[in-house]
Amino acid sequence: MAQVPQVRLHLYHAAEAPLTVILRQGPTRQTRMILWDRSTDSFTDGQWLKHKIYYERCDLSPDGQHFLYFTLDGQWAGEAAGSYTVISRPPYFTALALYPQGDTWGGGGYFTSASTFAIRGGGLRDIVGRAAGLRLEPWTEPPPPDAPGR
Repeated sequence: MAQVPQVRLHLYHAAEAPLTVILRQGPTRQTRMILWDRSTDSFTDGQWLKHKIYYERCDLSPDGQHFLYFTLDGQWAGEAAGSYTVISRPPYFTALALYPQGDTWGGGGYFTSASTFAIRGGGLRDIVGRAAGLRLEPWTEPPPPDAPGR
């Protein structure tokens, strides 16, 4: 009998909007982003990503318009340095901003408002530059208790 692949769901709720990002993990390192509009109970299927995502280092902006995630692709010689923090527009993984990390000791982050965010460690140089209107703030450890999603 064939073994059914294990699937996990990771949910990130917007603090100020009826939006939730669902990351459907599985099989293995494949993840699909789905946007759930809780006001209409409708789902919008997004992209699949075939890299390891560190789910505990992700965050959704309070207005639900931007998603921050940390991923490992292992392409260490590339411009993105093998691991990086990304800001995208749900339900897509396509980078609006990409911050190379180069290891898995840091990376990821959180939103402090709909237009500001902090990322942990690594280079603070965005190599994509399409996140107009968003501003990077200094990281605080631990994240402020009043930060959205805390």
